[in-house]
Amino acid sequence: MDITGRKRAEDALKASEARFRALADNISQFAWMTDEKGWIFWYNQRWYDYTGTNLEQMKGWGWQQVHHPDHVQRVTERFRHHLESGEVWEDTFPLRGKDGHYRWFLSRAVPIRDEHGKVIRWFGTNTDITELRQAQRSQATLAAIVESSADAIISQSLDGHILSWNAGAQRLFGYTAEEAVGRPVSMLIPEPQIPLVPEHLAELEAGQTLRRFAVERVRKDGSRIFVSLSISPIKDADGHLVAVAKIAHDVTDLKSAQVDLQAAMQSAEAAKAAAEQANKAKDHFLAVLSHELRTPLTPVVAAVSMLQQQWRCDEASREMLEMVRRNVELEARLIDDLLDATRITRGKIELDCQPVQLCEVIRRAVDICRPDIEARRLHFGVDIGPEAPYAINADPARLQQVFWNLIKNAIKFTPPGGCVGIRCRRDRDGHVVAEVNDSGKGIEPSLLPHIFKPFEQGGNGVTRQFGGLGLGLTITKGLVEMHGGSIEAHSEGKGATFRVRLPLIGPATAVAGSPRTPPEETGKQEQHGDSLHILVVEDHADTARIMRRLLTREGHNVEVAGDVATALQLAGMRHFDLLISDLGLPDGSGLDLIRALRQRQQQLPAIALSGYGQEQDIRSTREAGFAAHLTKPVNLDRLSLTIATVVNRSTPHRRAGHRG
Repeated sequence: MDITGRKRAEDALKASEARFRALADNISQFAWMTDEKGWIFWYNQRWYDYTGTNLEQMKGWGWQQVHHPDHVQRVTERFRHHLESGEVWEDTFPLRGKDGHYRWFLSRAVPIRDEHGKVIRWFGTNTDITELRQAQRSQATLAAIVESSADAIISQSLDGHILSWNAGAQRLFGYTAEEAVGRPVSMLIPEPQIPLVPEHLAELEAGQTLRRFAVERVRKDGSRIFVSLSISPIKDADGHLVAVAKIAHDVTDLKSAQVDLQAAMQSAEAAKAAAEQANKAKDHFLAVLSHELRTPLTPVVAAVSMLQQQWRCDEASREMLEMVRRNVELEARLIDDLLDATRITRGKIELDCQPVQLCEVIRRAVDICRPDIEARRLHFGVDIGPEAPYAINADPARLQQVFWNLIKNAIKFTPPGGCVGIRCRRDRDGHVVAEVNDSGKGIEPSLLPHIFKPFEQGGNGVTRQFGGLGLGLTITKGLVEMHGGSIEAHSEGKGATFRVRLPLIGPATAVAGSPRTPPEETGKQEQHGDSLHILVVEDHADTARIMRRLLTREGHNVEVAGDVATALQLAGMRHFDLLISDLGLPDGSGLDLIRALRQRQQQLPAIALSGYGQEQDIRSTREAGFAAHLTKPVNLDRLSLTIATVVNRSTPHRRAGHRG
């Protein structure tokens, strides 16, 4: 019998099947097929590569083994429903890989029918959407940050029409978003001011940010206010200017009090970040937000310190200055909380662990909080137990932040005259337990499971009464767990207790120092009494001016440069004992400056003073050659002690003739 035709058909079928398998095994998605009842009989190679399984394990309904237990029942029930109805099935759920981690997938299956319309099999795919989900969450977080800002954040088109309007803008100017969006921004600007002149657009096109302090604006009711204003460019993917972002902060009270607090409370280039990809936008926005908010806080803190030292200042003015100081410190704390929460969530905080004494860490945290304890007339006690001081392996600064957060939290929720205490005891299994308790209003039982979640403060009433972002306990929990410990919250009626459990180190481990003296206290012990010749490099005019004034009052000879080129020129002409430099400069960075000085063999002691304060920023300044990194804002006492520490540390080099 001639079977040539049949052999050709079989060969063609085999070739077609080979092409199909090659295609299916090399697509980025998982692919699979079932019979009409949902019994899976084939997967492509991508499925096996990801799950680390084989067909024997996965055939039929074996795929349930790699589904997340929280989702598998829902997915199974929905898939069965579509098998019965013959409708296209689509769902999203996590699948476990061979490394034990779960990733999210968009899954879809379509019915394949015969010539009579009967379903004979199903063909399905799974597409990895993990990064897409993360990007969507990042974008939502970014939008929440902008919307929760106390400042007005507005974007406008190049022809002057308002494009976006956050809740802060409504509070400041009185217009709702529906009333403002689409209208000209000139409705907020009194005559004869001009919103954006051509030279302003040219500066924005070049990537510059325009800053104005005490600019007059008009509210909806016709009243006039003063705002500090930051104008930033929004560019498209090709780098073309497409819109403008404005951030306005109310400085009416400061203006009316005639306090020289210029450039207060400027915010970051938020809208520019919103035009970028969601993940990059979030990181960029938070970094710039920190810098732009910190930079104007430095002259504010410095000016307040100078004014508080003037003995002729009357009591009312002193109270106002103290109010400004507290609110500036709160703003800086909010910035730190926001960045810390983000870094902890993404695993970007690096601990500098060393043997330390827990009791010393707690003592320093108490010292920081003591003014607030005394101001509220609280009964405060510390019971450290008979086995103190409890040696642990920890980052002393980060662990101090943990107990500072807990003590401040207890103080905040305890009424005047109440009780706050700390108790330490050695626990079983080589751990120490430190409890911070208070006699405040307590925590509702329904809120205890959520107390360590971000942005949760027990209701809007708490937020309005005490302020903050609701990140303190989230950060505290993250830092404790990074140290290998745990934290719990307890409340029975009145009062609350936060219990921190940390692992102790063995008795053979030496604790550095008794305890190690921090740089600030070293400065106190070795205060350098000489008048220094200091070069300050700072492009923010208000910060440079107030730094010169403060350091001159301390008896130092100060010269100021606004960019790298001027600083190098001055360093080549004159001898300086110390360099204090910002990082972000118009023609480069402080890192470029210190490297150029090192190439000239000028071993000049240097301090970085910057609004960028993340771990990678501090590490970069240290590697470049800076002896210390101070994050803005910084008060006069801390600056003076750091100067003394850095200069005293470099004294042997200077005596040997290596003077920069």
